[in-house]
Amino acid sequence: MKKNNLLNFCILLCKGFCVLQVAAFVALTVAFIHFQVNPDYYDFKPAKFSSGDAMFSYSFTEKWSAQPSPENSELSLNQITVFSLYLNYLQFSLMILFTFLSVREFVKVVTSVTRIETFRISNIYSFRKIGKYLLIVFILSGFSVIHFKEATFRSFSLHLMPLMLMIFSYIMAEIFREGNNLSEENQLTI
Repeated sequence: MKKNNLLNFCILLCKGFCVLQVAAFVALTVAFIHFQVNPDYYDFKPAKFSSGDAMFSYSFTEKWSAQPSPENSELSLNQITVFSLYLNYLQFSLMILFTFLSVREFVKVVTSVTRIETFRISNIYSFRKIGKYLLIVFILSGFSVIHFKEATFRSFSLHLMPLMLMIFSYIMAEIFREGNNLSEENQLTI
């Protein structure tokens, strides 16, 4: 097969995205450690929440306090409980990890296509792994719970992109499985 610039560009782009994911994990870890070492830095930084690119979202904040406070008082980041901090760090880390693994499997598939090994069993397994990883990302991105000292924020959302990519990867696995069957039949007839 002659050199396919589009596939090579796709591989390069995916590898760049993997580097960005590693950088995002490092930045998340640095922020997590900094929050542990110097929580006073976050005294007056307001906690702002959004559902991102969710199609459907429901969120609410429940506040309680022994002393009455103004209704519009904002929650600051230094009020997050330690358990909630660790839980959210783990959630975001796992989302980054499974997205990274999905992209890495996709790079394997594209690399095999450039080597004219398109309909191999390993590509079918790669697409199925991508589907499983994206299902986990879909589940992890669907909820958020942050406990503060005097409040709790809960959010439930439906992010359709990981779900659509998961379905697409399972469809591609079936297409590649049929291609593998046809390829094996073709080799037997020769």
